[in-house]
Amino acid sequence: MHIEKLKQFGEAEQLNDKFVKKLQEQLNAKADQLTNEARADFEIFFTEQGFSIESGDSFNTTAVYGKAKVQLSYDVPFKFIGGAQIFDITEHSTSVDKHRIFLKTAKVQASAESRLKNLDNETWFFHLLKPDGSYEYFKSMSEVLNYIFISN
Repeated sequence: MHIEKLKQFGEAEQLNDKFVKKLQEQLNAKADQLTNEARADFEIFFTEQGFSIESGDSFNTTAVYGKAKVQLSYDVPFKFIGGAQIFDITEHSTSVDKHRIFLKTAKVQASAESRLKNLDNETWFFHLLKPDGSYEYFKSMSEVLNYIFISN
C-alpha cells in the first residue's frame, strides 16, 4: 500500500510541475505584453506633450524636449511566478529625479492549476514607489505618467 501512495505522490508532483511551467510561460507572455504596452504609453504620452522620442536598445526609450530628457528603462522581467517587471523613469532637467515602478499581479494565493484557469481575470498593477516608501497603484503606465507629470 505504501508504494502506491508514493507513486500517486510522484504523479501528482509531476502534474503540478507541468502546471507551474505552463503558468510561468503565460505569466511571462503577459508581462512582456504589458511591458510593450507601457513603452508605447510612454512614447504616446510624451509625443502628445511635444517631446521627440529617441529609442535606445530594447530596454530604454528617451523623450527629449530641448535639453530636458525623460528616460524609461527596464530590466528583463523576472522569470518566475510572482516576479515583477521593474521600470525606472528618470528625469534629466535642472536636477535628476528618478521614479521606480513595479509591474506585478495582485497577490494570488492559489495553485498553479487554479491560476492557469483564471489567469485572464488576474489583475496587474503598476506600483509607483513614493519617496516615503509607500506605493501608489495604477492600472496602466499612462495613469502613472499622468500622476507624475500632470497631476503633481
